Amino acid sequence: MNTVPTVSGRPFRVGRWLVDPRSRRVEGVDGARAERLEPKVLGVLLDLVEHAGQTRSREDLLRRGWPDVVVGDEVLTRSISVLRRTFGGDGE
Repeated sequence: MNTVPTVSGRPFRVGRWLVDPRSRRVEGVDGARAERLEPKVLGVLLDLVEHAGQTRSREDLLRRGWPDVVVGDEVLTRSISVLRRTFGGDGE
């Protein structure tokens, strides 16, 4: 299994943000600041996008993002925190 899903690698929008999975960049469609996401943080975002409208458990996200690795909940909590900060509340 691929540890970082790609959503086919094509750019997509989240609110007013454009996400490019290949470059791992998030940029405001109005030219607002751009930011590059860490691979695991991007993986969490892409997993959530792939399962939009569905509830994802911590276990699902950890299993997909960190397969065959024992990690604590704090890595997922940190990834979600980074995404919230990146999207500034516009990521819904």
